[in-house]
Amino acid sequence: MRNIVILGALLIAVVAVQASAQEHVSTSGLDGRELTAVAFSQEDPDVLFVGTQDGLFVKDVASKADFRRVRGVPFENCPVNEIRAYAYSQDVLAATEKGLFVVDALSLKAKEIFGRSDPNERACVSAVLLENGAMVVATRAGLFGRGPGEAEWLRLPVPFADGATVALFGAGQVVYAAAPQGVYRSTDGGQIWEKVFDAMSPTYEAQTSSEEEDSLEEEEKRVIVDMAGLEAGPDTVCLATTFGVFQTHDGARSWQALPLSGLAYAAVRKVYIHPALRQVLCLTRTGLYLMKDEAWVELCRIFEGRSMVGFGTDVLYATKTGLYTVDPLMQSQIAASSTGTVQTAAFIHEPSVEEVQRMATDYAEVSNSKIRDWRRRACLKALLPEFTLAYDKVVYGSSTGAFAVGPRDWGVSLKWELGEMIYNPDQTTIDTRSKLMVQLRNDILAEVTRLYFERRRLQMELVESGQAGQKRIDKELRLQELTALINRLTGGNFIKVLKRLN
Repeated sequence: MRNIVILGALLIAVVAVQASAQEHVSTSGLDGRELTAVAFSQEDPDVLFVGTQDGLFVKDVASKADFRRVRGVPFENCPVNEIRAYAYSQDVLAATEKGLFVVDALSLKAKEIFGRSDPNERACVSAVLLENGAMVVATRAGLFGRGPGEAEWLRLPVPFADGATVALFGAGQVVYAAAPQGVYRSTDGGQIWEKVFDAMSPTYEAQTSSEEEDSLEEEEKRVIVDMAGLEAGPDTVCLATTFGVFQTHDGARSWQALPLSGLAYAAVRKVYIHPALRQVLCLTRTGLYLMKDEAWVELCRIFEGRSMVGFGTDVLYATKTGLYTVDPLMQSQIAASSTGTVQTAAFIHEPSVEEVQRMATDYAEVSNSKIRDWRRRACLKALLPEFTLAYDKVVYGSSTGAFAVGPRDWGVSLKWELGEMIYNPDQTTIDTRSKLMVQLRNDILAEVTRLYFERRRLQMELVESGQAGQKRIDKELRLQELTALINRLTGGNFIKVLKRLN
């Protein structure tokens, strides 16, 4: 028994530390907009830029101020695809569907520096600013560039299909362009490109099991999804693909396949090399992972991961509608020591079972406070008199039997039953109704608790399993059904809280 108590205390301590290692960042001012990109200003590290499906926003994280729009960037139907900040420039680049904008880090005003009449040429996917001032921008219709101090943009020759660019990375005088099937390198601002990674090459065979291969049967198996590097050195680049994660430290002359253990690599959306830790992180739809000791460590489970950026030794990541910070070093230690018993602590963005139970009892109005209020009111009732108001003729009488009828007049009478302060007959009715209410409350709590943990169990199965096809579709539909049932029992509050916290 003593060992059980000690184990329970340790598990509680682990959960508490995990919660403290990851923090929610206020999104006040964003009003629930869908997030797409995040970046800190290099000029002022406290200034955070957030891209949304509805424009570009900024705030000072050192203050309690809300996010506000960056002036100069259109916001109607203007999703922000990428935000880039550089140590050698006070400008911040925002690649949007309506052009490329540069934001002055001091005035926080933006101006358009690249735009086109053709919607595909105007839609910027990624952009880089080199140390000499040259710029390269990737659009849905190809690459464009301009030299140092130049104003005119020229279409760049590329050895891959127009509109196929996944991401750009630039450092020093070197530019890397990632397309779905390969990576290309240029040292002259994008005029001449050399292919340095071929996704279809047998050199980079996927290290997948037959079960994992089957799960990707309906998808394009060998595709590059993202690229990142270190601004301090153009020789270090990392690739996220649907068949693994690869890294180079010698300017793409050779590539190292990172271990796959612990990572749902086919679901990776973003890859990032932390500039301070020099460690690789991957963001998937459901989790944030760190490469540590030749294995991937799941730092936290999330919902709809979108973007991430480092500040200090921490990481700030964006989900669909939320911002969170995590200490990778602390969180990786927690994850390494955690067991399956405390896996549910990973869902810190969702209300606990106690909170959901409280929502259900409040909605059904079957809480204990209601019964206590009835009993209190029944006792107080004896202090209030029975009030009678009458309007009738006044009758006067005498001992001799004579009487007289006077004019009509008002009459008031007050009557107290002070004995009801000791015992009120209404208590019997209250006792009966309270028993029925307790039964109803227990039924509601049993049902909402069952649904809550069935939903949590299904969430963990979806995260842990690599199932695809009809089985996964069935589980996801069941998850939506359970969410709807809980939401009904809580009067719609469950989904409201999910949206607010996520």
